[in-house]
Amino acid sequence: MPPWIVGLDARVRRGYPAEASRGIQPLPGRCHIQPSSPHNTSCPLRFACYIRSMAELPKRRRLRRIPVWLPLDSPVVYFVTACCYRRQRIFVADDPVRVAAGCLRRCEERHGWEVSQACWMPDHVHLFAVPMRQREQSLAEFMRAWKSCVTLRLGRGRIWQPGFFDHLLRSDESTDQKWQYVRQNPVRAGLCERPEEYAWSGTPEEILRRIGTGL
Repeated sequence: MPPWIVGLDARVRRGYPAEASRGIQPLPGRCHIQPSSPHNTSCPLRFACYIRSMAELPKRRRLRRIPVWLPLDSPVVYFVTACCYRRQRIFVADDPVRVAAGCLRRCEERHGWEVSQACWMPDHVHLFAVPMRQREQSLAEFMRAWKSCVTLRLGRGRIWQPGFFDHLLRSDESTDQKWQYVRQNPVRAGLCERPEEYAWSGTPEEILRRIGTGL
């Protein structure tokens, strides 16, 4: 009997297909009677089969290539959102924003990216990231390096939720229009009355100039 069936109660085991007793296992991710489903009432192992088939589905992977619908003469601009762990309000003072903006500057130079605009909200950050070396260079590596730098320099334990959200702007999408919407987020959140009053929004250089480099 295969190990994944061990532990089921005797009632379910009695319904186990006879082929298993002869050493013949069901096909991976398949039900012997009909396609696996939590509603498959004819299969005595319906829940075990369903869980097993779900576990064997391929994991979701991040798209590694620029889609063909983006023309070669169109700029590659990613709209990225990174969230704080359990939506903690980390960025509520100049010091953590200063550290994060400084790390962003260093990672831009080391990994060949340019962050044209950024907006720090208390529990998440929005970035507009542009690859400067190759169209298809790794956004994940850049984000991993930046988030690791922030975590190390802040020294406050876990800072970030795993991963990030990214959206590749289409050729008909205006980066400026998208940015105008993002920079209104602090106003909508009640953090300021006008976007111009918010110190933690703009290019990393502008933000560091407003709040000081701390050097």
